[in-house]
Amino acid sequence: MGVHCRRSPQKVHDMGTDMRAKISRELLRTVKPREHAFDIQDTELRGFAVRVTPGGTINYSVRYTGPDGKQARKSLDRSFPATSVSDAREAARMLLGKIANGHDPAATSRQKRRATMTLEEFIEERYRDWLTTNSHTATATEKRIRAAFGEELARPLIEFNAWIIEKWRSARVKAGKAPATINRDLAALGSLFSRALEWDLIDAHPMATIKQLREPDGRVRWLSDDEEDRLRAALDAREARERAARAETSKVQ
Repeated sequence: MGVHCRRSPQKVHDMGTDMRAKISRELLRTVKPREHAFDIQDTELRGFAVRVTPGGTINYSVRYTGPDGKQARKSLDRSFPATSVSDAREAARMLLGKIANGHDPAATSRQKRRATMTLEEFIEERYRDWLTTNSHTATATEKRIRAAFGEELARPLIEFNAWIIEKWRSARVKAGKAPATINRDLAALGSLFSRALEWDLIDAHPMATIKQLREPDGRVRWLSDDEEDRLRAALDAREARERAARAETSKVQ
């Protein structure tokens, strides 16, 4: 009579959203996706984890405490079953060793993103939201930038400099564009770079030395978006002060 050994089921600790278990091929082959993504933290190597997406994709990652004391997660850019669990665990072990020696993967990712973010991506990912919240002319401003600088949308922000701006302006002048139009286009782009500088995505304002084109006498100089917003704020504040003064006068009378 033969003896059959029955393998004990792997112990899994459910922590609500996430789980703790020894990550293995057997576990990952049987794990079921949920409505929302969740992590399985490895009980063998602290910090090693996988993220299971609602679509069933299983991505390897590491979880660690950053220099600011906050919990962070870094994808290993590998998934199961294309990468074996043993290979992924070894990659996680190496990365966790670097982290223990002071390396911050999140900071490295930010630096890479800073070096590659294009004008188009900056508008899409950050500037549009800021415009919508802070400018009365958000849609018109974005359209102006896209129309005037369409050929530069794929250029990384950090590559812009005074020479590139001057070259663009010279081409517009030769094409017969009015100085007032060129000045307004540059004012819109200048406001964009002011935000990029404020948010530490560029080291210096590429238009700091660019002066406006001289416009014919009698021509109206258009306000930049920042100037228009400041003017509106000043007018609103003055109107509020006048209302308050009138109210005080009425009380006295």
